[in-house]
Amino acid sequence: MELFKENIKIDSWGVAYLGLKKEWLIKSQVYEYCNAGLIVCSEEQLVELYVVENEPLLEFYELIKGWITDDGHEAINWNEDSNDWQWDKIPCQYYKFWEIEFLCKILAEGFDMEKTLHSVASIHSEFGYLTSWHGFIHFMAPSPNTMPKGIDGLYNNLIEYVDSEKEKLKLSCL
Repeated sequence: MELFKENIKIDSWGVAYLGLKKEWLIKSQVYEYCNAGLIVCSEEQLVELYVVENEPLLEFYELIKGWITDDGHEAINWNEDSNDWQWDKIPCQYYKFWEIEFLCKILAEGFDMEKTLHSVASIHSEFGYLTSWHGFIHFMAPSPNTMPKGIDGLYNNLIEYVDSEKEKLKLSCL
């Protein structure tokens, strides 16, 4: 993952849970990343992950949901037995890591500015049409303060946003 390359870790089990539910992360990666120190976890949690690795996924989810509240973070009230989409049950703060991870992945692909901006626009809905992205979504009206205008301005806004948010994530991992 791009953020791991910059020493930004997953510091909340809510982030890991969201990654699992959205299938951005798989069960075996949780243990692997925790063992490597890329997901902040205790020795006891690492042992519990190893023990439940071969258990049904629902038990794995319930274990992680318990750790979220044990760590004092906002609970996730997702009913694991439900077949309904319940994305509103996952608090928005757990999306930030994944938002920046996906933007970094797009930037790392090395596309030209226009294709990069189109790629970003294609995932805008995945993150609930965040207004914080309006400064670099190509179909949004540019802000009067955006200089330079056009593709260059939008691309520069994207870079500035990602850099700023990465710095915030780095600080939260300290």
